[in-house]
Amino acid sequence: AGTPVSVHDLLTDVAGFYCDTTVLANECLFIDCIDLRVSDTTYTPIEETICAGDTLWFGERFYLDPGVYFDTLTGLSGCDSVFRIELQNFPIPGIVVDPPNANILLGESVALSVEGEGVSFFWEPGSSLSCQECPTPLATPEESTEYLLTVVDEYGCSRTLSVPVTVSVICDVSLVEIPNAFTPDGDGVNDAFGLLVGENLVEVRSLEIWNRWGEAVYSGAGPTAQWDGTQDGEQANMDVYLYRIQFYCPIDGAEQTRTGEVQLIR
Repeated sequence: AGTPVSVHDLLTDVAGFYCDTTVLANECLFIDCIDLRVSDTTYTPIEETICAGDTLWFGERFYLDPGVYFDTLTGLSGCDSVFRIELQNFPIPGIVVDPPNANILLGESVALSVEGEGVSFFWEPGSSLSCQECPTPLATPEESTEYLLTVVDEYGCSRTLSVPVTVSVICDVSLVEIPNAFTPDGDGVNDAFGLLVGENLVEVRSLEIWNRWGEAVYSGAGPTAQWDGTQDGEQANMDVYLYRIQFYCPIDGAEQTRTGEVQLIR
């Protein structure tokens, strides 16, 4: 409708039966008739809602911003169809991760918590997390890691955030502490004598113990070297003993030797 066509030298867009009469050379009449049918232009309203940042493909173009658009498409019959497109946007999920980034020592953990609009959660990589599809995982990475959190809301819209966790390694021989007394009574507290390294990666190279008369009481080597307060399989006497301990940082090779006294208390 609305597009005129030529019918027997007549330009019209009105439906009807049109005939034209022609006198032939033999004086015969030739009648040519056309039944013109006019189809109405179709008008179709379309309402679509997409997630902010997404696009809608319709006809021959993409639609991104909210608003009202009109598009005309021509069908196989040559008739036009007009589409009224009303496009709306769902906002992306509003989420906050606490903490947004973290710094921990090797061996420590940090609790990550998500607040906001979300019905599903997915963290990756998940190997160092207590759970991968929850809003509050406990992260215990062995190296600095950038976690990616993808949250999907009730409308199916998603948002991805980056949560970097930096892992620091302490390996400093100057920070090593050595106790001046221990109580090997089997209560699980201070039962052996050795380095107090905590999270420090310093390792023992050798540990030697002598009594006050210079007699060797204990000699050990390696990271687990500790004196349990015995001598030749028997409990050593409560007394003050001399020690020499060598330790090092396996990362930078820094080394140190310390000597001193330790009191065995029973």
